[in-house]
Amino acid sequence: RGLVKNAIDAKPARGPVRVTSQVGARWVLEVRDEGPGMPREILERVSEPFFTTKDPGHGMGLGVFLARSVIERMGGELTIESVGGEGTSVTVRLPKSQSSSS
Repeated sequence: RGLVKNAIDAKPARGPVRVTSQVGARWVLEVRDEGPGMPREILERVSEPFFTTKDPGHGMGLGVFLARSVIERMGGELTIESVGGEGTSVTVRLPKSQSSSS
């Protein structure tokens, strides 16, 4: 939910947010916006706890950090690609099943 909300917040007023999914060997969910994209300096820090580019009172900088933490704990991965002027794509890959190791 947080990844979709970030995409909505980043897009221009009329730009779409696309959420797609596919199933193969892994579950794959992609959230793509057509916002301004992120410069490399921000992209490198985007999943750090308490790092945000939002105005005060509009985000704590924990959404991507928490999403990545949960996804990795489930044996998955979260990747973020961004191109200036074209938008950002966040891809979540999760295993279809998880072996119980705890």
